[in-house]
Amino acid sequence: MFTYYIYFLVLILGLVIGSFLNVVGLRFLTGESIIFPPSKCPKCKTKLKWYDNIPVLAYIFLKGKCRYCKEPISIQYPVVEIITALVFLIIYLKFGFTIATLLLWILASFCVVMCITDFKEQIIFDVTSIPMIPLGLIFSFFNIGNFSSHNVQLFQTNIYFPDIFLSSLIGIILAFLFFEMISLISKILIKHRAFGEGDTIIAMIFAAWLGWKAVLITICLGFLIQTVLTFPFMILKLFRKKDLIACVSFVMLVLAAMIPLFLNQFEFFYTSLGNIILIVSTLGTATISAFVFLKRIQKLQAFTLLPFGPALIISGFIVMFFKDLIIQFIGL
Repeated sequence: MFTYYIYFLVLILGLVIGSFLNVVGLRFLTGESIIFPPSKCPKCKTKLKWYDNIPVLAYIFLKGKCRYCKEPISIQYPVVEIITALVFLIIYLKFGFTIATLLLWILASFCVVMCITDFKEQIIFDVTSIPMIPLGLIFSFFNIGNFSSHNVQLFQTNIYFPDIFLSSLIGIILAFLFFEMISLISKILIKHRAFGEGDTIIAMIFAAWLGWKAVLITICLGFLIQTVLTFPFMILKLFRKKDLIACVSFVMLVLAAMIPLFLNQFEFFYTSLGNIILIVSTLGTATISAFVFLKRIQKLQAFTLLPFGPALIISGFIVMFFKDLIIQFIGL
C-alpha cells in the first residue's frame, strides 16, 4: 500500500510541475516573467483563482472553458500535465528514489518546455536547452544512472572515469557533426537549414546523458516518429484539397512497401525469377509512386512541416528507458 501511495505522490508532483511548465513555456514565448503576474485567462485577462489552476481537474470541472469569459481553454494544458506526470512516474519506476531520478526529472521538465515552445513557434530557447548538456556530462561522469559497464584509464595516469562519459563526449561530437553537416549542405542547395540549431542541441543533450550508441538510435527513431506524425497531416491536407492523384500515389507507395511482406508467402516468390520480379515490381512501383506523390505535394504546397524537436525528445526518452534492450536487439 505504501508503494502505491508513493506512486500517487509522484503523479501529483508531475501534474503540478506540468502545470507550471505550461506557464513557463508560454511565457517564454510572450517574453513575460514566469513568476509575475499571477496566472490569468489568455483571452479576457481575468486573474484566475487558485482552484482554477488545479491540474487536469480544473479543466474537467470547467468543461474546457474559462469560468469568466467562457472561451475554450487549450487542450494543451491537461495534455502537458498528464504527460509530465506519466514521465515522472516512469522515471521513478526505472530508477527508484535516487539522485538519477531527481536529475532526470529536471531533464524531463526542461524537455517539456522545449516541446511546448518548439511545437507552438518552432523556437527552442538556449536557457532551456544548453544547460542540459553540462548537466548530462556530470550525470555520465559520475555514472549516476549506472549506464557504465567499466572504467576507462586516462592515458597512462591513475585517473579513471566511466566509459559512458567517453561515450557521451563522442556522442556530442557525432550529433553536432551530423545535424550541422546536413544543415550546411541543405543551406547551400536550397538556401535553408534542414534542421534548426535547437535540433542539434537536443541531439547533443541526449548524447551527453546516454552516450554515442544511444544518440544514434535516438536520431533514427526520431526520424521514424517524425514520419509517422507528419504523413497523416500531409494526407489530410491532400484529401481536403481533393487531390485524387496524390492520394492514390501515396496508397500505391504504401502498398509497394508492403509487397515483400505478403507476396513472399507464395511459393513462386521463393524462386530466383520470383525474387527478381518482386524486387523490380516493388522498386518500380515505389519509385513512380514516390515521384508522383512528391510532385503533387510540391505543386499544391502541401508540405506540413512539424518541428523535429518533439519527435527527437520522445525518441530520446524511449531509448533511455529501453536502451540496453534496443542495443542488444540491433546488435550495436
